[in-house]
Amino acid sequence: MADVISGGDGVNGTVSVRGTDGQPLVELLGRSNESVIGAGQRNRPGRLTMYDSQQRETVNLSTADATLRLGGNGVNGTVSVRGTDGQPLVELLGRSNESVIGLGQANRPGRISLYGGNSAESLRLDASSGDIMLMNADCAEEFDLAETGVAPGMVMVLTDDGSLAPSEKPYDTRVVGVISGAGSFRPGLILDRRDTGTERAPIALVGKVYCQVDATEKSIRVGDLLTTAEHPGHAMRIVEADRAFGAVLGKALAPLTSGCDLIPILVALQ
Repeated sequence: MADVISGGDGVNGTVSVRGTDGQPLVELLGRSNESVIGAGQRNRPGRLTMYDSQQRETVNLSTADATLRLGGNGVNGTVSVRGTDGQPLVELLGRSNESVIGLGQANRPGRISLYGGNSAESLRLDASSGDIMLMNADCAEEFDLAETGVAPGMVMVLTDDGSLAPSEKPYDTRVVGVISGAGSFRPGLILDRRDTGTERAPIALVGKVYCQVDATEKSIRVGDLLTTAEHPGHAMRIVEADRAFGAVLGKALAPLTSGCDLIPILVALQ
C-alpha cells in the first residue's frame, strides 16, 4: 500500500505519495526557491491526465514520450490559446484530412516573426498584408567550388565540370554571379544548401550584393552595366557592347573612380 508522507520546516515543505519501495510516486514540493509538482520515478514515467464530463481524455502530459496532448477524439485534435472573447489566437489543429497551424482571428491578423542574436527582426510572415519579408538582400544558390581561397564579393564563372572558379578574362559568358556575404549585405534566401563532399559557396544570382570591381582603366558610375574583368574575381564597366551579350553581370549601385574596391551592385544576368 502507498504511504502519504508530509513534512516541512517553515521554508521547505513536502507532500509525498510513496510506493512500497519507499520511492515517491507523486510529490508536491515547496522549496525556498521553487515549487514543484512531481509524478513518476526513474523507471515509472509520470503522466498528468485530465478528463471531461464524459470521461474522455482531454489533456495528457506524458514524460514517457515527452508529449503534450490537448483535446481530441482519436481523429481530430486541438491545442488552442484563446483570448478573453473565447476566440482562438493560436491553434494547432490535427484533423483527419489535414494538419494546420493557425495564428490570429478575423480582426486580429496573425504574424510570425523571427529574430537574430541582436534582437533585430530578420524574417516576417505577415497575414495582414500577405507578405513574406526577408530583411537581407540577395537570392543566392550554393555551387561547388573548383578551388579554395575564394572570398565573398568575388565574381564567379562556370568551369567545364559545372563547378565555379573566379573569373579571369573580360566579357566571359560563363559568368554566374557573385559570392554572397561581402560588406553589409547578407543573403535573404539560399537555395540548394547541402553536403556534396566539396567546398561550396552561396552565389548571388538576383538582388543586391557587394562585388569586387576594377576601375583601374575605366571609372565606374552609378547605373553602369558590369561584366567580368581581366583582374581575377572582379567586375568592370562594359565599354564594348557588342562583346557584352550573355556576359552582363549586373548594374553598379555606387561609383568607383579608380582602383579596385568593393561596391554594391544589382545582380541581373543578361
